[in-house]
Amino acid sequence: MLIQGSNQELFDAIDAIFHFDLDAAADESNAKCAQWLGPGSKLATNALTGAGWSYGNRIWCNPPLLRWGEFVTRVRKEIHYAEAARYLTLYALLVPARTDAKEFPWDADLLVFLKDTALLPDFEVGDNATVMPLAAVLAIYGDVSTAQRDALEDLGVLIGL
Repeated sequence: MLIQGSNQELFDAIDAIFHFDLDAAADESNAKCAQWLGPGSKLATNALTGAGWSYGNRIWCNPPLLRWGEFVTRVRKEIHYAEAARYLTLYALLVPARTDAKEFPWDADLLVFLKDTALLPDFEVGDNATVMPLAAVLAIYGDVSTAQRDALEDLGVLIGL
């Protein structure tokens, strides 16, 4: 079993920059926004197949560690839909810094390689409760202002693609 949730201090720092209105990978116990997608959500119980992503225009997503690639793929689809409907949407995904992975979001508009791994979520894998720290990247799809970029520099190294 995987236990994971966004570190509150890290989320608060990023939310202060973007003011998210939808958490796209949550449950009732760890949702970071009033509107959220996941088990028990009124919007959609399956964040990967439900239509609930359209309820937000500033979307936070810290996907389950073992399924992060599926969420990157979902964001790519959502971007296509948003562009077709002319929505102005920003997506921020917290994903492992696995640049060798096929699913790594090299197509994001901005990547922030987070410098303070102490702020990242600890998680447990399996019944033996092994705790592992995780280096992570904040992948941002959408327009980011100069002021937002400046604030993000406090969190890590920025790579604009």
